[in-house]
Amino acid sequence: MGKFKNQMVVVLIFLVAVTWVYQEAGRPKEVVEGWISYITSKDYGIGHLISSVWEGEPSSMTVSTFPLQLPCNYTEVVRHFGWYYNQQSGEQAFNPGVVLRIDEDTQVYPVLRGEVSSLSHQENGYQVILEHGDSMVSIIRGLQKVEVSLGEAVEETTLLGLGSELLYIEIRDKDGPINPEGLLNINKST
Repeated sequence: MGKFKNQMVVVLIFLVAVTWVYQEAGRPKEVVEGWISYITSKDYGIGHLISSVWEGEPSSMTVSTFPLQLPCNYTEVVRHFGWYYNQQSGEQAFNPGVVLRIDEDTQVYPVLRGEVSSLSHQENGYQVILEHGDSMVSIIRGLQKVEVSLGEAVEETTLLGLGSELLYIEIRDKDGPINPEGLLNINKST
């Protein structure tokens, strides 16, 4: 199947999906425009995937087998991973992580063993970046106190620090952000 045919199939599937979402959810025009802008700005290799399915080639898609742990207990999910409407800017915005509401002084641990590659103070508390190997990185932000040092090797049982009211968790690999909610078994209903 040619490249043009692949692109046409993807466009048709996308248009049907957008039309359905627009009608069912009553989404405003800005939501649909944000989705279109985001999806068309990056090559996701969908053409290759459709081509391999169409031509009966085996799929090369993989699923993470990393056993990740939730870094702490939380009371609610404040912001989920993905697109949302930012009321302050009036535009669509993408959240590459998840924001959890936690009790103050909650002990926060790594999602996976690794090495502390960055420590910094941000607007909403300290940020710890951990490298886990295989191009996987986790970002934990919103700590009021840090208990690790730069370059330190950490295990899942190593205390990173104490959280304040909100904790941001982001997981990335070589291709960009990964939705942490499924990997960390975060409840989608909150």
